[in-house]
Amino acid sequence: MAFILLKPPSLDEEEGVQWAIRSLEYAFDAGAECCSIIPTRPGNGIMEQLQDEGVFQPPNVQSMERVLAAGLQMGRGRVFMDLWDGKQFCHCPKCGPARLHRLESMNKTQQRLPDVECSQPGCG
Repeated sequence: MAFILLKPPSLDEEEGVQWAIRSLEYAFDAGAECCSIIPTRPGNGIMEQLQDEGVFQPPNVQSMERVLAAGLQMGRGRVFMDLWDGKQFCHCPKCGPARLHRLESMNKTQQRLPDVECSQPGCG
């Protein structure tokens, strides 16, 4: 089992996605049969401090979707997205619940599901 952080401090959104995908590849190359992706989140004091300093922002739900979909498409083992307190990663009230439901379903089925479309201006 491998645990992979999505968007640790000092990475922007795209870098966070790319490094998480590279970490999945590395874990599978090293023999992992199951990977759990953990979105880096505040809640322990130091992350809030890093947020205040502008060094950290939690990933958004779209990044979570991209990384889970990429891991499942690899077809090299089981891949799960940690969805604990997932609402904090959703910034669009229109599509956030549907995106979390999609992630939950992908965790359960281990299949990539169709993307969630959102017509909300500025979303996505």
